[in-house]
Amino acid sequence: MDAARERTLWRAAGCLSSLIALGFFAWCQIQYYDRADMLHWPLWVGTAGAFCLLAGICCFVAARILGAMDRTPEGARAAVWKTFTYGSIPLGVLIIVVERLRSMQIHPITSNMKAVYIAGAFVLMAGIVGLVGERVVAHMRGTPLANESRGKAEVTVA
Repeated sequence: MDAARERTLWRAAGCLSSLIALGFFAWCQIQYYDRADMLHWPLWVGTAGAFCLLAGICCFVAARILGAMDRTPEGARAAVWKTFTYGSIPLGVLIIVVERLRSMQIHPITSNMKAVYIAGAFVLMAGIVGLVGERVVAHMRGTPLANESRGKAEVTVA
């Protein structure tokens, strides 16, 4: 299979996985919206949806890496990936820290607090996966940032 077809396959898998995750989230909101009793079932469904979304992000990162093998990364697409990456990591940490400070005041910890912890962890993990993908692309293309980390100042073209 050539790189263009495989890139398309990874993008399709990412879209499918993301749609499944959105279906999980929508079903959970429709079934359990504004209920006083917080059951554990929505927590499990939300975790499964977050896992599917993370798998979709991994598929998109694989497609990005395969695309960088064929051609130079476009400026706008690279900017979107960097914004996603460098926005997700601090956002995930912020969610976890704020929820931790909030949960120190309430005992026992409720299921929705656990759900927010898990959501923060998945946002942080998505940012880390995006960062790994960006670093792989940077090293593959020989960008100045990659060359500076190796002690070289010039740009090498493959």
